[in-house]
Amino acid sequence: STNPDVEWYLNAEQLSPFLWPLLSPSRPTDVLEVGCGTQPLLPGLRALRPAAFGRLLATDVSPAGIARLSATIETQVECAVSDCRAAPQGAGTGLASQSFDLVLDKGTCDALICSEENGHADVAALASEAARLLRSQGALVVITHYQPDQHLSGEGPDQTSDARPLISALLEGLCAQAPE
Repeated sequence: STNPDVEWYLNAEQLSPFLWPLLSPSRPTDVLEVGCGTQPLLPGLRALRPAAFGRLLATDVSPAGIARLSATIETQVECAVSDCRAAPQGAGTGLASQSFDLVLDKGTCDALICSEENGHADVAALASEAARLLRSQGALVVITHYQPDQHLSGEGPDQTSDARPLISALLEGLCAQAPE
């Protein structure tokens, strides 16, 4: 059997040096984590720098996963069922436009891009939704197993680590929300 508590990407402590420069120096940073599953980064990040964060919201499309997470996570991190491609909008949803400083994705884009039918469109939709939710000067952080550094060094990555389709879909989605 597999261990559901294995961390396949980065944990909060490993990721934190990359995130600290993105936090607001003048006020608490509001963070949305999409596709958090049952292993969100938010509790670990908050434990490292509690005063740095304001609203922390962990979302996933799985009601069962969110129910399990809600039963075990600290109350300072909100949990909600939400599709990262099209979060509910409007009063009472908590996901109004320009309501977060940082949107985190750990592996969700990797899972979405694998669909031969909808992968590109789903990643583009995630990026477009993140752009809608981000405040001015906000950031979308995508933690992926793809290896874009191979492209920069001139190497030809094998198909399983080729980041170009993922990057293309992310840029398409972000640009769809860009102001004129």
